[in-house]
Amino acid sequence: MKSSTSLHRGPRAGHTLVEMIVVTTLLALVTMLAAKAWAPLGKGTFGMRDRVVASTELRVAMEFLRRDLGAAKKVVWTSDGTLLIERETAAATLAGYPPPRKDPGIHYRLKDDLLLRRETISVGEIVVARSLSDFDLSRHKKGGLLIRLAAGKGEDAKDLSLVYTGSNQGGS
Repeated sequence: MKSSTSLHRGPRAGHTLVEMIVVTTLLALVTMLAAKAWAPLGKGTFGMRDRVVASTELRVAMEFLRRDLGAAKKVVWTSDGTLLIERETAAATLAGYPPPRKDPGIHYRLKDDLLLRRETISVGEIVVARSLSDFDLSRHKKGGLLIRLAAGKGEDAKDLSLVYTGSNQGGS
């Protein structure tokens, strides 16, 4: 007698390679569509963040200017757009310039999109604010020096103005 062993094959489990490729392609398309649908939400969030950053930078710059102008003896702006603040004797002494030494002052200028502050006693310039688009100095119509800072562009543009009405002002 001959014994025969036959293998019984039942239905196969799993998927074919073609089925896997089709499903992977469909999932990739659905993922791309979902990402495109969420993209406008991200743009709004980034725009809002940029506006908040611009406002913060302007406020910080104005606080630096207010503090330095509060101790000003003489304020001069130069033809190259630099603001020079010479301090009162007491403030200059606190900064390291006791009498009879002359206070070389504090210099503010806009370079690229950075508002820089240089105090001669320190080694270099510090960045007071970033992403500024304008630092404008002019005479105010009612007297005084108008200092205008701006950040951002288009709808997102923000600007702040400060009028300095101290007694000793000059410009070129």
